[in-house]
Amino acid sequence: MRILIKNLRRKIVNYYGENFIIEYEKILREQFELEKEKLELENYFKPSIKIIQMIIKKHGLSLPEEFSYYVGTLTYMLDALYDFEKDIKRKNFNPIYRIYNIKKLNMLSVQDKEYIDFIIDYSIKNIIDILKNASISNKHFVKKLFIFSAIHHKAKIEELFSSSKRTRKKMKLDDSLYLDIKKTIAP
Repeated sequence: MRILIKNLRRKIVNYYGENFIIEYEKILREQFELEKEKLELENYFKPSIKIIQMIIKKHGLSLPEEFSYYVGTLTYMLDALYDFEKDIKRKNFNPIYRIYNIKKLNMLSVQDKEYIDFIIDYSIKNIIDILKNASISNKHFVKKLFIFSAIHHKAKIEELFSSSKRTRKKMKLDDSLYLDIKKTIAP
């Protein structure tokens, strides 16, 4: 495992440069310090936002500052939701577990599910809006690719939030009470 990590780090250093990796590792240490505290959910997003800012800057992309905020927030939330049960089992930090003190995502109250879903929907909507106006090559392709990915992840989140396996099987994406992403596919 150490050899794999060492080789991976060397490849990343070759691609991004030593300073990028040093800054990335500094942000990870900040994240570990944040995770020792019980904070509002939004405070845990900050390291992910900083990492996205670094990547955008490194690639010289012409995107507004808030793009990093929405992508970092969305990335962090999806990771927290998808890894929820694994994090609990391994006794790793998970912000949803820390804040809501639940063992299963379907135990979240309707209000808490709606709040988490709102954060995700708001991030998705703003990313789409930014991509519509972005001066990047293939922006229509990028926007559509992102929208299809968002639809997939929204369906998975609905499954994670549903109360039973039987409900999950019957659920369709159209049953979502939240953002109708499919309407935003048209350019």
